[in-house]
Amino acid sequence: MNQCDDVFFCLTWRGTILTRDKNGMPFLNESLENGIPANAARFSLHCSSAGSTLGITARLLPGLPALAAGEAVAAPAFVVIPAGTGRAAFLHLGKNFAATPEKGVLLQGQPQPDRFTVFVFVPERELLELLFIRDNQWLTGTGALVRHGGAGFRRGFKFSFGETAADLRHGPGYTGLRPAAEGNPAMLTELAVLREGWKIAGRLRLFRPLIYYAAFGKAEIFEQLRCSLRSLAEFGAYGGNIHIISDRPQAYIEDFVPPALIDRLTVQPVAGMDYWDFAFARYRLDEWRQAGSFRPLLYVDTDIAFDRPVEPLLKDIALSGKICVASEPCSKLNGPDYSGAPLFRLAGIETGDHTGFNAGCQGFPSLAETRRYFNLTLHAAERFRDFHPGGISVFGDQPFTNYVAYLTETLDTAVMDAAMRLSFPPLSAAPEDRTGMVHFWPCRHVAARHRVQATKRDHMQAYLEALTAADSARGAKPAPEAPAETVFVAAAD
Repeated sequence: MNQCDDVFFCLTWRGTILTRDKNGMPFLNESLENGIPANAARFSLHCSSAGSTLGITARLLPGLPALAAGEAVAAPAFVVIPAGTGRAAFLHLGKNFAATPEKGVLLQGQPQPDRFTVFVFVPERELLELLFIRDNQWLTGTGALVRHGGAGFRRGFKFSFGETAADLRHGPGYTGLRPAAEGNPAMLTELAVLREGWKIAGRLRLFRPLIYYAAFGKAEIFEQLRCSLRSLAEFGAYGGNIHIISDRPQAYIEDFVPPALIDRLTVQPVAGMDYWDFAFARYRLDEWRQAGSFRPLLYVDTDIAFDRPVEPLLKDIALSGKICVASEPCSKLNGPDYSGAPLFRLAGIETGDHTGFNAGCQGFPSLAETRRYFNLTLHAAERFRDFHPGGISVFGDQPFTNYVAYLTETLDTAVMDAAMRLSFPPLSAAPEDRTGMVHFWPCRHVAARHRVQATKRDHMQAYLEALTAADSARGAKPAPEAPAETVFVAAAD
């Protein structure tokens, strides 16, 4: 008799899992709502052959969960009989069929088969991945979002993937397009949905967004951060995670984070010696071990305010397949230093009339697709500094991001250009013209002409108050609860 090395769990027609009561027997069937129950029955499958006949036995693994007092070491075994469809099976214990006619019990003496006597054994790895799929949000190829509750186990061995359901009797119902790391289903980030085990019914991308900042230096920077995070919570309607790279401790940073976001905050400590280190900290996100489990990613300077729900932008970034940035029509690559012109001249590269981009807001479909861009930018900057200790006088990182992006052709400006507006204090952006984000730029000659003494933070604050007043005047809520393109799938009865 041969034994399969995998540990198997047994799913029922009801969309539940076989478990054991506190005394070890009899079997029960319980919901997977809160994950794999601690008392879930774990099985090993054993194959034997007699002539041309293949026999399969499902033996309950002893000690998983712990044996009840007095339970025999020899664990009970079911004879597994194919039920005619894929890996569907009847279970015999003695001469009768095991059945789950109602939730919570397993009868072991039903004489005739029916739908309640059919079961499916699934390997532990597959069940963990299915639970991960169920417990996260996924983006379809059309941009619709499968929210929490849209994926999950249904009756009849169906697993819903939002608009499409797969029959688990034919197999897992999916295949990873970017396979999970061994033993780590959290890294399952793209998958194809399969019907009947092989028919491709759609493609899903993990939608677990992360918006992150780099905040260092003067108190003014952190006051800008306060305004930006407030706008993200109130007008951006953001429900994902926030990450801040900083030289300040988390306790300090928490004072600038609104209550709506505080439970989703993480802080990455980065020690910096000068402005150069701080300017490039945003490209060290992958030094945070959890960064790879998020997608898409959006980096935002502290002087950017959100004025519309951010979810549509995040979905566009996820589907773009490229790094999304906003162009700077006034910044030609053969022009000012901050566009990267010195680098192109020193490298002997002609850029013609090509326009640069602003590095203050960058969207990434995933860290895996962005790591090369991060590494090239950091490497170019560090090596350039070795050969040219004086560096470039302004905008430490932006010349290098323009240089790397131009040579690697990794950019998409359409997505961010549609979402970003610029504000040159005291000439503020108009609340009625919202596109998603406003970047508050310093413009010294304009400020001097108008004798402006207010800080950038003051202008951000004034804009947020104008948004609040505009919403109050028209009785509008800044954050819709459920976009129309959301996919909700109710559990089958």
